[in-house]
Amino acid sequence: MIFVPFDFQQHGQWVKSLIKPLFTENTSGIVAVRDDGSPAGAVILDSWTPNSVQGHLGAETPMVWKHGLHKEAFKYVFDTCKRKYFLGLTPSDRVDALRFNKKMGFKQVARIPDGYADGIDYILFQLTRDNCQYLEAA
Repeated sequence: MIFVPFDFQQHGQWVKSLIKPLFTENTSGIVAVRDDGSPAGAVILDSWTPNSVQGHLGAETPMVWKHGLHKEAFKYVFDTCKRKYFLGLTPSDRVDALRFNKKMGFKQVARIPDGYADGIDYILFQLTRDNCQYLEAA
């Protein structure tokens, strides 16, 4: 498995069906590609500000995490792009995603009641370089 930059023409439809982000003009990311050239997972980044970026993570197989897709994404956000915060919004009914966020080191910083849909809150998660266990010490 290799990691390649997200390319809208090549990966857009696949990412849209798996992760369902709202693409913006500054959407970027990293895609995990199998040996046969098919995508297996992605970290899509958008809503860039001087201090933060919003990320969307998704995979067809957990092997992308074993191969280190998340490490590449965190290294890119914190080391290459020098952002302070990696943010994520997760609906409160996505139990697997909530568990995954916590395993990755994200901390819940806000909860918006009914922010996603009636009866489903939107939870704002934040990861900082300091609480990212997947980066080498600076």
